[in-house]
Amino acid sequence: MDFDEDAAQEFSDGIADEADAGDLAGCRVLAAFERRADDVVTVFDRHGIETVVAPPMSTIAHPDDAELRRATEQVVAERPGIVVVTTGVGFTGWLEAAEHFGTREKLEEVLASARIVSRGAKVTGAVKKAGFVPEWEAPDGLSDELRDYLLAQDLDGAKVAVQFHGSGADGIDADLRAAGSDVIGLVVYRWGPPADREALERSIREVAEGEFDAVLFTSAPGSEAWLREADQLGWYDGAILNFADRTLALAVGPVTAGPLIDAGIVVEIPERWRLGALSRHALALLRAQRA
Repeated sequence: MDFDEDAAQEFSDGIADEADAGDLAGCRVLAAFERRADDVVTVFDRHGIETVVAPPMSTIAHPDDAELRRATEQVVAERPGIVVVTTGVGFTGWLEAAEHFGTREKLEEVLASARIVSRGAKVTGAVKKAGFVPEWEAPDGLSDELRDYLLAQDLDGAKVAVQFHGSGADGIDADLRAAGSDVIGLVVYRWGPPADREALERSIREVAEGEFDAVLFTSAPGSEAWLREADQLGWYDGAILNFADRTLALAVGPVTAGPLIDAGIVVEIPERWRLGALSRHALALLRAQRA
């Protein structure tokens, strides 16, 4: 999941005022994600909520990755006319890596002249924060929307750079090549094992035992990894039953919710696909449960 400049304001809007402080004491929430989990803990703590952070995977950046350096230098040298951005954290990390490589200024020159295509509003936020304006963004944040938009154009001979997310390119690179494009792929970060496996295993068991009031997810790979871990640990059926009975499942957006919905879980999604909106939505639902 990615976050834009609005995130800080959204969190300040979601923090409890004096009248609400401690109003949800006794609730337990699981944050099944890594990035900016501390922000959620801060918000929920003011409402008296106990928040456990136990992501099923970690994000591993590769600023010294030789392949990323080579691909970045290729982008600078060949100046692709189209740049496809699939994640905000990946785009930001790419610029940071380019600065480490000593090529950030040249890369920004390329980006300023390229047509940037964004996989959704959250990604667009990161692109705009860096000083660029995408020509188009996928309405629902789906890779298939990116693919359809690009393949509707004449791509024969076009140079296209694609910044992948940690789980790969979703076949976009192959489809673009089949349409005649010269594609440069960039993997800025990869998914790694959970930083605290003991905490992850304990939290999954507690979900299956009904010890949490809500579980929050912020990425589709994270949702998939969480379900996979629950299955491998033997707690999958119990977790599914408790999601149906007493535990709320919340996802930052429909893409994140996809694996959970496929597993038969009813998922709550905020109107705005932002972490701040997700935290406020969780607070509202927890209050409704207590009413």
